[in-house]
Amino acid sequence: MKAWLLLMRPWITAMVLLTMAASAFAVRGSAPFVAPLLHALAGCAAVILGAIALNQRLECQGDGL
Repeated sequence: MKAWLLLMRPWITAMVLLTMAASAFAVRGSAPFVAPLLHALAGCAAVILGAIALNQRLECQGDGL
């Protein structure tokens, strides 16, 4: 579990998702629709976690580990 947390960097993901949710509230002026916001957050989280994992994999190969 500790290796997963080191790999996925949950604080970075949480900061990006929090910024995205706050932006949705700011742009709409009131509460945004819940379902589209949740779908957007889930999709964004998947992209972020995939990019972080790919970056770690490429760095590992580049470092010769």
